[in-house]
Amino acid sequence: MEQSIVIIHSPSYICLCPRTQPGTKVVRTEVASEHQHIAPFKMEHGNSETLNSASDARKQKKDELQSLDRDFGVKAEVEGLDNDPIVPHRKRVLVLACACILGNELCERLAYYGLQTNMGLYLKKVLGYPADQASQLLQVWKATVYLTPLLGAYLADAVLGRFWVILIFSCIYFIGMLGITLVNVIPAIKPIKGGPPPPAGMDVTKGVFWAFMYFTALGSGGIKPCVSSFGGDQFKENSARERKWRSSFFNWFYFVINIGSLVATTVVVGVQESKGYGIGFGIPTMFFAVAIAAFIIGALFKLYIYIPAEGSPFTRIWRVLQGAFVNRKQPLPHPKEMYEPPAGTHTKVAFQMAHTSRMRALDKAAIKSTKPRPVSRTEVEETKAFLGLMPLFLCICIYQMTYDPIFTL
Repeated sequence: MEQSIVIIHSPSYICLCPRTQPGTKVVRTEVASEHQHIAPFKMEHGNSETLNSASDARKQKKDELQSLDRDFGVKAEVEGLDNDPIVPHRKRVLVLACACILGNELCERLAYYGLQTNMGLYLKKVLGYPADQASQLLQVWKATVYLTPLLGAYLADAVLGRFWVILIFSCIYFIGMLGITLVNVIPAIKPIKGGPPPPAGMDVTKGVFWAFMYFTALGSGGIKPCVSSFGGDQFKENSARERKWRSSFFNWFYFVINIGSLVATTVVVGVQESKGYGIGFGIPTMFFAVAIAAFIIGALFKLYIYIPAEGSPFTRIWRVLQGAFVNRKQPLPHPKEMYEPPAGTHTKVAFQMAHTSRMRALDKAAIKSTKPRPVSRTEVEETKAFLGLMPLFLCICIYQMTYDPIFTL
């Protein structure tokens, strides 16, 4: 009798799954390298023991899986069980795709902090704004930067998908950065620190400058809400191995955000003060052009996985709240009685969420009915998750109100 079992490879050791039968002989092994795969292999039993029934075989299989989970932290990574076949070069493709995505985020952070960090001084010393007006103008611009992601998120979820929103808004962002650089390079509109106004007049310079500043604010709206989500889309949800890689991706994502901020505040700002704002703004502009090119090359080489637009989550949240209000006098449904079609049917949402016991009043929205588009359990749980984050958002708002003015002193 043959039995599938798992071998785990690491740089320091190779260990077999426990509970192997006495007299077992290895017929074939396939060992992956660098933690890339957990490969199956076959065993033949040299003894005469056989399983008495199919239930014994299922029990033994369950014991082996539980042993793997307990001893090695490996869960459901046996061939045929996790729908996770080994794809040649899959890890290499993921690394290249994530590098293109992370490069876009790195350069966006480099550009943003390259603008924001020294902008207060630029407005006062170069464009000649009074300190209070410079602070107000900068705060309005930054508020726009953090409001436009609502537009970008809507377009990504409901209309265009994340890839096209990132690409289009990155180009808008680049146009803004290029324009700001040219304002500080073209002699006719270039402001001179402590000198006379440019030939075209300071009003023209200020108008052109702020127009391109708001181009960057609009471009930021398509990048901030989509890049991390697009990176997460590259990993297969039904693969335990890739779910672990996805966690690593988000660690790298946060790392590049801070690297972009570090380089902008230590290098770019120094260049702005010593070499001039034309070169200081030109550096992140060039890096951003490279990032867009790398992002496009990743698409040309078919490195990405594209998730189609699923519809606006705010529409689904509204339907849940409306359904819960309409059914408010109905008794709470049992979780198994809630409407839940297979993922992707009757809705564009390609995932399912397990039931939770919080905010049970919202469960009434998913009571089965004859309506053309009944609310599903997943939509209810999505709404619960969103509402559960609101207290955190409020705390972050209070923190940001005290932290952000530091940059406009």
